[in-house]
Amino acid sequence: MNERRHILLFLILSVVYAARAQHPVDSVRSPAIRINFSATPFQLYLFHVKPNGEPRKSTVGYLGYTAGIDLFYAPARFVHIGGSISTDKPFDEQFGGNDEQSFNQTVYALNNMTWKRWTFGYGLHYSRMNWFITAHQGSNATTLVNKQTTALGAMVDVQYQFTKNMLGRLNYRPNLMALSPNTDYRYEHMISFGIDWKFVIKRHKKQ
Repeated sequence: MNERRHILLFLILSVVYAARAQHPVDSVRSPAIRINFSATPFQLYLFHVKPNGEPRKSTVGYLGYTAGIDLFYAPARFVHIGGSISTDKPFDEQFGGNDEQSFNQTVYALNNMTWKRWTFGYGLHYSRMNWFITAHQGSNATTLVNKQTTALGAMVDVQYQFTKNMLGRLNYRPNLMALSPNTDYRYEHMISFGIDWKFVIKRHKKQ
C-alpha cells in the first residue's frame, strides 16, 4: 500500500512538472505536436548502492533496457516519460558458491531542450533497487538475502544525435531520499551509457 502511494505521488508530481514545462513564449509559435518512441537496448551501467545494513557497493553491468516517449510542446522542447530495468549480472561479485546482484527498476519524467545535435534533459525519478545474495549448488539457486530500497531522486540526461534515428546517451540518476525500508536521506546513484533509437509515432500540426 505504501509503495502504491509513493508511485501515485511520483506520477502526480510528474504531471505537475510536465504542465509547468509549457513555456508561454514557445506556445505562441504554434509548433507541431510530435510523439517519439525511444528504446535503448545497448547500455553500460555503473551502480553505486547502499543496501540497508550493508556497506556501500560499486558494480558494473550491461544487461538492461530503457524505453519511453517524447511529447513535444515546442519545436525544440519536449517532455520525456519513460522507464528502465537494469542489473549488474553477470558482472557480479563472487565469493564461494554465492554471488551478489543488484536489480533496478525506474520510472522518470524529464523536461528536455535541443540545441543542434545535442539534447539536454533534467527531471525526477522513482526507483526500486533490489540487492540479492544467491547461493548456487549445481543447477539449483537459493536466495539467501533480498534487500529492497525504494527512493525518489533527480535525473540528468545528455544525448548526441549521430543519425536521424540513432543517438548516444549519458544518464545520471542519483537517489536523494529513500522511501523504504526507512524514510531518510540516502545517496545512491546509477550512471548509464547507451545507444538510443528514436522513431516518430505521431505527428499532428496545430491549427
